[in-house]
Parts: sequence; C-alpha cells; structure tokens
Amino acid sequence: MSGNKKEHTLLTEDIKALFCEGDPSAMEAVYNEVKSQTVSWASGYLSSREDAEDASSEAWVKVFEKKNTLRSPTALMGFIKTTTVRCSLDLLRKLKKTKGNLSYTETECQRSVDPLEDSLAREELRLMYKAINAISPIYSEAITGRLNGMSLDAMSRSFECPVGTMKRRVHHAKNLIMESTRHLRESDNG
Repeated sequence: MSGNKKEHTLLTEDIKALFCEGDPSAMEAVYNEVKSQTVSWASGYLSSREDAEDASSEAWVKVFEKKNTLRSPTALMGFIKTTTVRCSLDLLRKLKKTKGNLSYTETECQRSVDPLEDSLAREELRLMYKAINAISPIYSEAITGRLNGMSLDAMSRSFECPVGTMKRRVHHAKNLIMESTRHLRESDNG
C-alpha cells in the first residue's frame, strides 16, 4: 500500500482486459478484489453502512452492464470508482428528497385498525409504525410500498434501482422493523 491508495495486486492488465470482454471468472475476480473498496468509497458520501452497500450494489450493476464501453482496461479502476461515487450521490439525493415524506402518527394507526380489534393488536400496529418511522427513509419507503401492495418490479422502476436491490431493501427493512419493535416492546414493559 502506498499512502491512501489501495493497490490491487491481483488485478493484472490481463484480468482487466478479460473483465472488459465479459469473461465471467475475470469479472468475479475484479468484484471480489474491489467490492469492499466500493463500499468504502460510498461510505464517504452516505451516513449508514446499509446505504453505502446499496450504492455499491447499484454501482456494480452499472459497471457490469457498461463494461464493454471502456476504451482501455487501464481505466477500469477509475470507471468503478466514478460509477460508485455517482451512485452514492444519486442515492444521497434520493434520501434528501424523501426525508420527512413518510410519517405515521398514532391517530393514523388507530384509524387503520378495525375498532373491534383488541388493544393488543392496536399496540402492535402502533409499535410497527413507530419502528417504520425510525428506520432510514430508503428502507421505510421500500416496506411501505410493499405494505401498500406494490410489486417489486413497480417499486424498482419507481426508485430507479434493480429488482434485487429492492428485494434487499424490503428484506432489510423487515429485519430492522422486527428488531425495533422488539426493543420498543422491551422499553415499554421495562
């Protein structure tokens, strides 16, 4: 390593050239060698690790799609970094634009429950909405879209990201909500 720059010793010019030609083993080698670095680059722009991983995933999709457009294999690392930075900034803009758009109040929670439901069900729903408000907007929008019946395809078009990224966001949101409601339950009972 020299200074702040990480040297990718496994990435020879031959591997980079094979990557640009679409060789699957070269693509896997480059991905495995550089994926943690792309998350690190994205972390410089985004506040959470999950958001950085999302931006990195989206960047890799774009890098793989546009690998044939590189004029020279020597430009590969710059292309990967530039794509990662652009995806990070795009995600940052989306996060800033959507910040505060989702807000669930306790009265909305009570209105959405059948009055005949017992108080336990209302309390669970209140905790769930409280948890949705507590997570990152990118995840709360993903889970809210699913709760409102949107398909993953429709959501991926709306959020301008791959379906796989949307699946990951929904899955991660579910896990965050379950963990958050458990903590809220414990703090209410504690």
